[in-house]
Amino acid sequence: MCQTLPNKNPSKYKSSDCPRCGKSFTCFLFKHCPCEELEIPEDALEYIQLKYGECICIHCLREMIEEYKQHT
Repeated sequence: MCQTLPNKNPSKYKSSDCPRCGKSFTCFLFKHCPCEELEIPEDALEYIQLKYGECICIHCLREMIEEYKQHT
């Protein structure tokens, strides 16, 4: 989730494991990242950032946004 990263460097990417589901994914750090296409409510973004502290995979991000919408 690019918006949660403290060091935004658009020329790099990183591979990591999603802290929510454990699956491997690539974070593109603002360069063609799929999460840029999602509308993430500010409160949901803050919640995810506090809970995970780093990028989560796009599948989990979509699920978290839907969960947030259902509870608000």
